[in-house]
Amino acid sequence: MNFEYNNTVYCVNCDWLQFSVTLNEADPELQCPFGYRLEILPGNNIFKHRAILWDSVGNRHFTLLWCPYSKLLSSLLMTCQFDNHILYGYAIMQTFHLLQSVVSCEFNSMGRIDICCDFETNPRLMSVIRQLWIGDVYVQRKSEGSAFWHADNSENGRFVHCMSWGSKTSEIKVKLYNKTRELGVDEQGVAVEKQYIVDQWQQSGLKVSNIWRLEFSMVTSGQLKVDDKAITLEDVANTRWLVDSFLSLYEKRFVCRYNDYRRKGHHNDDRPCVFLLLPASSAEIKWKESEAEPKASTEAIALLRKLVSLLDMKMCVVDDEMFQSVGSSILQLCNDKGCRSYFKFFLGASPEDWLQERFQQNGTGYHEETPSLKQNYW
Repeated sequence: MNFEYNNTVYCVNCDWLQFSVTLNEADPELQCPFGYRLEILPGNNIFKHRAILWDSVGNRHFTLLWCPYSKLLSSLLMTCQFDNHILYGYAIMQTFHLLQSVVSCEFNSMGRIDICCDFETNPRLMSVIRQLWIGDVYVQRKSEGSAFWHADNSENGRFVHCMSWGSKTSEIKVKLYNKTRELGVDEQGVAVEKQYIVDQWQQSGLKVSNIWRLEFSMVTSGQLKVDDKAITLEDVANTRWLVDSFLSLYEKRFVCRYNDYRRKGHHNDDRPCVFLLLPASSAEIKWKESEAEPKASTEAIALLRKLVSLLDMKMCVVDDEMFQSVGSSILQLCNDKGCRSYFKFFLGASPEDWLQERFQQNGTGYHEETPSLKQNYW
């Protein structure tokens, strides 16, 4: 969505969308819609199967992964990633209906959402970008990051073209970079790739020669709430929602200050540094757990994880009574609403349904097994 504020045009979009769905059956037969090409491929180290849907002119629409190796993941879980051109074409809901024609499923939860804002730079903005690079300006509460630069004709002989903030374990990462350079846009406005992004800039009246992007990547967006509501596909497909969410992230996650060396512990007297001149947000983004939702104690969660992992031991797999004993302990622990909520979020089903499905796979006799992976996905 494009909007104008203080005589400046901004382009806000969803640049990455990955989410999960719940299947009606564990290993479904996929259907190829008329006029499309459905490719079935080997999966990765988490899922056994992968599928990609292409249209008749060679555009990829989405990638699917399903049939998890680990029994700690629900067998009905499928992950989906929509292709980039779908997001910029505002075709999220149409593509989800297309997905449902390939396989019967229902939306489960969000995985990763990237929300970005493209803007035309000016001398003031370039000055702030330079100060962020050399450390005269910093982003508040961000202690890790990286920067990439290139040689140029400036005084120092080089200039930055990409900076990021957030560690590998950060739930929300921030990146500021030269989008014109990344897309390889020439003087005629032709990009090496993703021409549809440059077309959007041109339609908005932006000079495409020096467009920068500020991007927020919500890696665990399934655990976030916006205005006390879990994020849905309908939300991400709503351009107004995207703008409000970006503004909220900008206000709270990209607070810039001059490095005046006036920080003492939690007290910060460093001067604020205004980067983008944006309106206030009407949206509030916070973690999914709230006071209205009970939260399990750290000890209870640790015990629950341990009990679930015990079910993979051969003694529990072979001996029905042992399985029932451990399963009963899990159910007793899940009488706590916080543990039950934790269980359902990470395993995709109620403890009763999940244990019943696992029990049907156990016992003596002939069984075809997939070797367990070393990595723990709980």
